[in-house]
Amino acid sequence: MRCWLLNAYPILGLAGSLVILVGTLIPAFFYRGKDGERYLLTHHFISELGEIGVSRMAFVFNTALILAGSLITLMLLGLGLELNSAFGFVAMASGLVTAVATVFVGVFPMNYIKPHTTAAMTFFRSGLVTVLLFCAAILLQPADQRVIPLYTLAFGLLAFMAYAAFLFHAARVSKRSRENVLDTEKVM
Repeated sequence: MRCWLLNAYPILGLAGSLVILVGTLIPAFFYRGKDGERYLLTHHFISELGEIGVSRMAFVFNTALILAGSLITLMLLGLGLELNSAFGFVAMASGLVTAVATVFVGVFPMNYIKPHTTAAMTFFRSGLVTVLLFCAAILLQPADQRVIPLYTLAFGLLAFMAYAAFLFHAARVSKRSRENVLDTEKVM
């Protein structure tokens, strides 16, 4: 299994990312909100694509999250084994929390707001930590034994900024409204 993971983790990561991309684009294309509006990233939470009874393709979105989370789980195991360092293993553990949270976001769509919020916020918070830890693991590789190229740190920086931006926005909205930031029930 170890050998298979070491060989397959890049493909598993790409496959998981592709599943999330396709599983988001298709529901976004067919989305019509409560007032018949089209999906806009600037006006809707991504989780609204999985809201049963609102999103026509909720099943596609939620299934994609479950499948992608499973693929990413395997990818993270392989990446942690590939790095074979303390930081790599800690990053892998944090990443596994993130991947499992992805699965639970699909299992508990927005219709189940409390478990959905727990899963989504776990995803964003642990995802931020995971990116930092993997960046550290990549940066601290011995130069003569480098298995992950340093240019990947640029992607880590982009991912860090995306996670941080969402968490910053969510905290601002939550403080302002004193309500669940992911609950769209009262949003017009």
